[in-house]
Amino acid sequence: MKQTDEKQIDALYNKARLAVDLVKMYDPKLLDNISTIADLASGAYGLYSSGDNKKILPQETEKSILYWGKVNRHNLDTIPEKTLLQYYPQLKPNDITPSDTIRVNVRRILREFQSDFDRIIQIASTIVHEATHEMERETTGKTSETTAYAAERKFMDWVKANLKNIQARFPELANQQANPQVIQRHI
Repeated sequence: MKQTDEKQIDALYNKARLAVDLVKMYDPKLLDNISTIADLASGAYGLYSSGDNKKILPQETEKSILYWGKVNRHNLDTIPEKTLLQYYPQLKPNDITPSDTIRVNVRRILREFQSDFDRIIQIASTIVHEATHEMERETTGKTSETTAYAAERKFMDWVKANLKNIQARFPELANQQANPQVIQRHI
């Protein structure tokens, strides 16, 4: 399992790491392409922008792709993996190391949710939503809110079904009650 850098959101909320750990508990592969979970200073709960994507390729492979002039370094980062593999048959999936960023508006979540449990669940839910956008774009070349909201609902169903296990795994949350409206609003 690849390490995801969440220092920016940890600096805003010292329990943000629990949300990342919760997402990994839910789906250990969901953050595989996400190298950074960054701050989103205002607006929505979260943001995924393909403009933040980075692809790391072996140096010789990258040179050969850029040499033919069909893409430049910036395009290479924003072209979905599926498309790269179609147009460059010499590439193998293992040659591409994604290093993508998603953003979470931790300040807004801290303002809108009162308990640590609800805050952590909302941060985790936002991470699931944005990571789903990234995964879907890389595999299909497009993304939709429908799929991301469905992933959030599935995550919240899982939280509801595993509440006791979650509280046991994270002692910091053991004595806190989840607000049923927070979980229910996603279902």
